[in-house]
Amino acid sequence: MQALDRRAIEGLGIPGLCLMENAGRAVAQEALRLLPGPGASVALLCGKGNNGGDGFVAARHLAIAGARPTCYLFGRIEELRGKGDAGVHLEACLRMGVDVVEAGEMPAEQVGAACTVSALVVDALFGTGLDRPLRAPWPEVIHAVNGCERPILAVDLPSGLDADTGLPLGAAVRATLTVTMALPKLGFSTGRGPEFTGKVIVVDIGMPVQNIPG
Repeated sequence: MQALDRRAIEGLGIPGLCLMENAGRAVAQEALRLLPGPGASVALLCGKGNNGGDGFVAARHLAIAGARPTCYLFGRIEELRGKGDAGVHLEACLRMGVDVVEAGEMPAEQVGAACTVSALVVDALFGTGLDRPLRAPWPEVIHAVNGCERPILAVDLPSGLDADTGLPLGAAVRATLTVTMALPKLGFSTGRGPEFTGKVIVVDIGMPVQNIPG
């Protein structure tokens, strides 16, 4: 998937910002279907990479639609804002007044509590680039998220799941719904993938998946 991203951006000249905007908007559209009604709260757990960037875009569109999103950023706002594609979308969230909380130092129990009081949790922590077992505190954070007893929407794939083998890399989010970009991942149907993905919806983000130069 990362190779497809690069080929679309470098081979076709499609800006990464546009792909991220399309991905995040699609996530927001599916998230709205899971909410009980207008004004419902959504906890978006955002990493520092492109997966988190999708989460920032989703938060913006959820706010426009009348939901109450809060982004829990596992990093520093000032280190990320305005830098790279994810940072640009973080900046847009901040300018819109979307709540962004630095969650990197939050105990796992506090993260779980934030999820429990929300109507929906959006997992935008790790994407397909994760290729090694998660280290502390991530297994504890994921365990807390899985125990929140709320619907969980995973962005592209559940955080901690190996996209190729379908095996958890130490721990993995157990999603109610996975909104995946462009193509389903091999790991969704192999290994233990189906235990973690829940229902899978493949969304078009404007990226051709065949005949891309490069």
